[in-house]
Amino acid sequence: EAGGNVFVAGGTMSNNFPTTAGSLHSNYLGGTYDGFLAHINATGTQLLSSSYIGTNGNDQVYFVKLDASGNVYIVGQTTGQYQVFNALYSNPNSGQFIVKMNPAMNSIFYSTVFGNGNGQPNISPTAFLVDTCENVYVAGWGTNNGAFSGFQNNMFNMPLTSNALKSTTDGTDFYFFVIS
Repeated sequence: EAGGNVFVAGGTMSNNFPTTAGSLHSNYLGGTYDGFLAHINATGTQLLSSSYIGTNGNDQVYFVKLDASGNVYIVGQTTGQYQVFNALYSNPNSGQFIVKMNPAMNSIFYSTVFGNGNGQPNISPTAFLVDTCENVYVAGWGTNNGAFSGFQNNMFNMPLTSNALKSTTDGTDFYFFVIS
């Protein structure tokens, strides 16, 4: 961020994670772990804003990006029902979420979910980008082979466009998603 301030995102099992008054969620939301987003000053001495992110299920925030106006975008996973708000596109009951909020983290412009609707995360996010036109890009991978570090995500029936480069999966693939 301009001025050297930093946004940090992730997951916590703490029910007393430091949040700030007026943030989206100042209390633990439930599940084994919640996502979080924190805005810290350039010297690391002040918490500018901080919030839990998620549902009553398990939630994790993987990436955070800012647009040219300083608005904050996050992408994450959930096993709960993430709220769809002010979004033209969503796949109900899906395990990945995208949120755009103001820099103070107290107001949401939109939030949406995407995936195959099975109520579980489908991909492990590996890249996230917001371009100058505020299009949002998410890349990730999934596998149906639980032998790989116990990780298993169901990639079958993921939403695809008619011109998709690859329209079938064996359950172990890379996935790329873009919304405008």
